[in-house]
Amino acid sequence: MFYDLNFGLITYVPVLLFIIIWAIFKKDKLTIWSTILLFIFALICSPQVNWNSGMMYINRYSVWFIPLLVVGTISFVSNVRKWTFIIISLLFSIITGLVTFTCVSLYKEDNHVTFTPLAKFVISLAPALYNPPEEIFAERALGGEIRFTDKLPISISNDVGISKTLLRDPVSEKLKYQNGSLKFSVSDLRFVKRFAANEDIFRQETEASFLIGWEGLEQHDNLNYRWVPERAEMSLYTKSDNAVVSVKLSRFYSPSNCKIFVNDVKLYEGIIDTSPKLVTFTIPSKGSNRVVFVSDEKSIIPKDIIKDSLDNIKLSIAISQFSIN
Repeated sequence: MFYDLNFGLITYVPVLLFIIIWAIFKKDKLTIWSTILLFIFALICSPQVNWNSGMMYINRYSVWFIPLLVVGTISFVSNVRKWTFIIISLLFSIITGLVTFTCVSLYKEDNHVTFTPLAKFVISLAPALYNPPEEIFAERALGGEIRFTDKLPISISNDVGISKTLLRDPVSEKLKYQNGSLKFSVSDLRFVKRFAANEDIFRQETEASFLIGWEGLEQHDNLNYRWVPERAEMSLYTKSDNAVVSVKLSRFYSPSNCKIFVNDVKLYEGIIDTSPKLVTFTIPSKGSNRVVFVSDEKSIIPKDIIKDSLDNIKLSIAISQFSIN
């Protein structure tokens, strides 16, 4: 709540935190009492279990702390020299203005599951300096509030290479971070799982991740495929603009109209039958893209329509032979 680079106070009101620390060293009584109350409130709020809880940028509990920060700085700032007061006021106005402008101009509804520009910069430059609770890192790397323990290891990289990885220690079974070396890159961070050619459903080496709705890998007649319900999402990295993606789709039990969205833009719509159909679409921009498969018909549970079947998985579309050109 204080120093997290995504939603902590240090990202949004750093000047107030600096003044509080300065005033404590100067033994300002009002500041000391405000700080004691601040830490009591922090202890009360700290047991929360969901750190990426849909807030708009700053953690909502951190917002409650700002009045205490202001009260803690009032008496101290009012007694400093005139020019010191002017400099502090200018710094506060400029930094707060820049933070506000950045937040408003870059606003997205999913900001609670994406890394802030400051967090991206630190992870790219010196990843060992930022080691948040595992949930914060994993959900922001995956881009959604989803179960992440079955998606380990989770790595994020830039064009220089892998910056940070969350994995499970094979000995202790505890989660831990593996950090890349110090390196500078202005390229954006992305979640990455590198699949080799003919691994999983991919026909060539691919950087992708299965996010929501994907069932386990299955094989029939030497063909790898995955079932999904009426909606499934994946993250796909393309190395060039206008990358052409081809994929085979087939419906379970009955045909349905299906759509494919990339970054919320519909790029394909058509009827998918129970026989595999080759579908192609073009992704305009290189980089990390969110691909969504949608079927107009609801998923079907095999045991509901097939006698003696014990299969209770929701099935809609089988996806296979995924390639990018």
